[in-house]
Amino acid sequence: MQFEGISVVVPVYNGRQSLERLVDGLEEVLLQCTDDFEIILVNDGSKDNSWQIIEKLVEARKTVRGLT
Repeated sequence: MQFEGISVVVPVYNGRQSLERLVDGLEEVLLQCTDDFEIILVNDGSKDNSWQIIEKLVEARKTVRGLT
């Protein structure tokens, strides 16, 4: 699959408390540039429940992807 828009890759390590704010802010800025973007959240061995938050964001927002 080839993606031609903007991809923002974010390593996530114990970031559960800031993930939603981060995605909100990124979406706000990216929407000023283009409608064709994705935010890729990469769980980097978090010991908190970051992955569960990532999963919820993926379900709720079409622009968010999650990787472990």
